[in-house]
Amino acid sequence: MAKERNSIVELFWLISMWCVFAHHFVIHNADDISVFASPLTRLIFKGVFLPIGKVAVGCFVSIAVWFIADRASFSIKDAVKKLIILNNEVVFYSITLGIISIFTGSLPLSASFFINTVFPIATGYGWWFNTSDAGLILLLPYILEGLRACSRSEHKFLSLSLSFAFGLFRYLPFVSFPAEGMLIDLIVLAIGVCYLR
Repeated sequence: MAKERNSIVELFWLISMWCVFAHHFVIHNADDISVFASPLTRLIFKGVFLPIGKVAVGCFVSIAVWFIADRASFSIKDAVKKLIILNNEVVFYSITLGIISIFTGSLPLSASFFINTVFPIATGYGWWFNTSDAGLILLLPYILEGLRACSRSEHKFLSLSLSFAFGLFRYLPFVSFPAEGMLIDLIVLAIGVCYLR
């Protein structure tokens, strides 16, 4: 049976990819935003392009979790298969970019360079999103199983309280939050998406 394609989701995915590209254009550009003479251009780069990349990351994760949460089950075996596919793709690009870096002389050849290039997800060097995504994929079977054991109201309370604690609360003045990071943010997002699903 052929899979039914959803054009709206694919368009949303493409727009999200463009947003990530725009974000990286600003933060990894050879020149700082201040070199642009026009204040409007600087405002668009700093006020629009820079933040939309972070929003797009949330969109990517939400789309993926949305479809996984709809499945009858998502086992550890399924998670490992997804992780192997992710790892193979990232290693391919990491090695390709590593070879280019060696030939262009932009990065010195060293043991740490070799390890980071061959094991990009494990080291997280330069691939922070993929490392966090891999952690979420490995935890998702357990998260989904736990959420299925919750009632609808318990799931709602969990989602709202985590969103408050890891969203708003940690940004309040004089608050020092001990547990934060991209993986925690992805887990909180996944729990919220599962509730909406």
